[in-house]
Amino acid sequence: MGVRSGVWLRILVFIGFALGIAAFIALLLYHGAGDIFDAVGAAGWGLLAVSAFHLIPLAIDAHAWRILIPPAHRRPGLLFSCRLRWILESVNGLLPAAQVGGEFVRARLASFRSIPLPVAGGAATVDVTLAAVTQALFALVGIGGLAAHVADADDGLLLALSCGLAAFAALIWLFFWFQKAGPGRIVAGLVRRISRRPASGPSGGELDQAINQIYAQRKILAIAFAWRLLGWVVGAGEIWIALWALGSPVTVWDAIILESLLQLVRGVAFIVPAALGVQEGALLGLGIAFGLAPETGLALSLVRRVRDLSLGIPGLIAWQLSEGFAAGWRRRR
Repeated sequence: MGVRSGVWLRILVFIGFALGIAAFIALLLYHGAGDIFDAVGAAGWGLLAVSAFHLIPLAIDAHAWRILIPPAHRRPGLLFSCRLRWILESVNGLLPAAQVGGEFVRARLASFRSIPLPVAGGAATVDVTLAAVTQALFALVGIGGLAAHVADADDGLLLALSCGLAAFAALIWLFFWFQKAGPGRIVAGLVRRISRRPASGPSGGELDQAINQIYAQRKILAIAFAWRLLGWVVGAGEIWIALWALGSPVTVWDAIILESLLQLVRGVAFIVPAALGVQEGALLGLGIAFGLAPETGLALSLVRRVRDLSLGIPGLIAWQLSEGFAAGWRRRR
C-alpha cells in the first residue's frame, strides 16, 4: 500500500509540474513576456532588497521552531536554526517535495547536532501544524480584506472570494484529519525514508511520545504560535518592497492581503512543485483586484522567483555539503 501510494504521489507531482510549466508559459506569452521581463529588469535593486528582507521572516520562523525543542534537550542556536530553515525552504521551493519534504530534511540535519531524531521529527510535526493553523488564520484576514475591496465588484471576483473561503475550510479539515491519522506513524515513515537508515530510524511510538511532550508545553506552544503568525505578517514586506521597486506601490495593508491570499493559494496547490503557474495566476488575478496591471502582477511573481533561486540554489548546495560532512564523519568513526 505504501509503495503504491508513493507511486501515485510521484505521478500527481509530475502532472502538477507539467501543468504548472504550461500555465506559466501561457501566462507569459499571453501578457507579453518582453514587457514583463522589462518590468523585472527595471526593478533593479528591488530584487536584492526582496531577497535580503526575506531573511527576517526566515529568522522568525526559525526561532518559532527552535523553541519547540523541549528544555530537556540542548536547543540549537538561532544561527544554526536559521541555516536549517534556509535549507528547508530551498528544498520545499526548488524540489518536488510537496512543500513539506524540507521539514524532514531539517529534522535529519538537526539530529547531527545531538538532537534525538524522534525529538527533531516531533518538532517538525508540531511546526507544520502551527504553520497550517496560523496560515489559515492569516488567510482569513486576507479574505476579509479582499471582501472589502470587492464589495462592488463583478461576479468573477466574488467567485474568487468564495473559492478562498472553500480553500480555508479545506485547510481546517486537513488539519483535523492529520491529527486523527496518527502523525507519529506517518512522520516516522518519512523520516526513515529520508534518513536512508530504515533499521535505525525512529518508531511511530517514539515520535508520538515526542510530539505529545512538545504539545504539553502549553506556554511555549503559545509563544511559538505567536512567532509563526508574526512570520506570515512580516513576510508581506516582500510584496510591499517589490511593488515599490516595480513602480506600483501599495499600502502595507494591501500588501498583507496580497501575501495572505497568495500563501493560501500556494498552500492549497501544494502538490504543484514551487507552485509553478499557480503563483503567477494568483498574483495576476489578485493584482487586477487591487488595480495593478496584469504585467505588474506577473512581474511581481518573477521577482519572487528570483528570490527563490538566489536563496534556494545556495541552500541546496549547503544541504549537500552538510550531508557530505556528516557522511565523512560517520566513515571516520
